[in-house]
Amino acid sequence: GRISMARRLTFWNLAALVCAASVFLWIADEVHEREHQDFENRIMAALRTGEPPQPIGPRWLASAARDITGMGSIAVLTTMVGLVAGYLMLSRRPAAAAILLAASISGVVLNSGLKSLYGRDRPNELLRLVDTDSLSFPSGHAMSSATVYLVMAVLLCRLTSAPRQKFYLIGAALLVSFLVGLSRVY
Repeated sequence: GRISMARRLTFWNLAALVCAASVFLWIADEVHEREHQDFENRIMAALRTGEPPQPIGPRWLASAARDITGMGSIAVLTTMVGLVAGYLMLSRRPAAAAILLAASISGVVLNSGLKSLYGRDRPNELLRLVDTDSLSFPSGHAMSSATVYLVMAVLLCRLTSAPRQKFYLIGAALLVSFLVGLSRVY
């Protein structure tokens, strides 16, 4: 019954973690050895047109990309974490609030350490939609949004027993994280 289900869930969670870590390490190796540069330049060129380079697509698409990327910004994520942690404290779930805060802070610390380790500069200034001067790998927006939104989804999943609701919560968190990551490429 319940123990068997917990073991299966643990197995699949560990399998997903190993797969995700493997993909990250493969990408990190490519970034470290600069083997990705030609591929990245082709993608960036395909997403720009004209002189000076402008984003492809209608004008609203660039605006939407900036808005979506903002969902992974420190300001938005800090606000979300603070509000959700406040709710969790008010609803007498201090352990869940602590998990959210610890995961969020750990994600930022890990991202900063990885950025320092890989030291990858930002792409060509002319191709950027948003001006920034921090290191680019791994993406803080993508990593932090995945951390925060997925942890919030898992914590919310504990409030329901309905599989469809759990699927929705995890799916929504994955979708937002994917869109933030995609917006960083655009």
